Amino acid sequence: MNKQTKYPSLFDQALAIAIDEGKIESSKEAAPFQSGIVGENYLLFSKQRKLIKSIPLEKLKRNTRIVRNTNKAQGCFANSLVVTAILAFLSMLALPKFEGISEKAKSAAARNTIATMAKSCAVKIADAGTGTIIVPEIQGYKSKKKNIAGFYLGNNRKISGTSIVCPTTGEIKLISENEWKHPSYSYNFETGKKTCIADSGSYAEQWGCLNGEW
Repeated sequence: MNKQTKYPSLFDQALAIAIDEGKIESSKEAAPFQSGIVGENYLLFSKQRKLIKSIPLEKLKRNTRIVRNTNKAQGCFANSLVVTAILAFLSMLALPKFEGISEKAKSAAARNTIATMAKSCAVKIADAGTGTIIVPEIQGYKSKKKNIAGFYLGNNRKISGTSIVCPTTGEIKLISENEWKHPSYSYNFETGKKTCIADSGSYAEQWGCLNGEW
């Protein structure tokens, strides 16, 4: 059986590149849980949630594993890349749909959409100084005439499917139709703070909103 070469994690490789290029001085400045894959790039973020460096995946070495009964190797990062790519794709298209999924999954979809939009804007602003994103529509977070749910830029509710300029200040928010079932989520572009609101003792609290943070 051929032994597989074990490479450092994508985070460790990105960290080494950033230190070598003088972007940061030590590993203590980087945040592994904030960093991750978006599209074809690995985004390395600081603990202050600022983008340190965007690195094309082709420049990083990926661990592989052999699939039983085949000679094909699969990247261990493949599932993560596929999920992230799908979320990024949905956030950039008009009227993304999340049909037939559980209540818990609806909360996760909203949370991941906010995170993906924030990272997407960080990349676009770092590369070009500006960029746009598409206002999403998610089950459990749909704006209607008789509710306050939906996507917000600051305190302004936006129509799903429209394009907005990536903000550099203030918040983006997904307000839930029912905070007993699904938390409301927000991301602050100035501080990087991620907050949420859910009814006390509710399912929503258990599904991604403990102590008002996500």
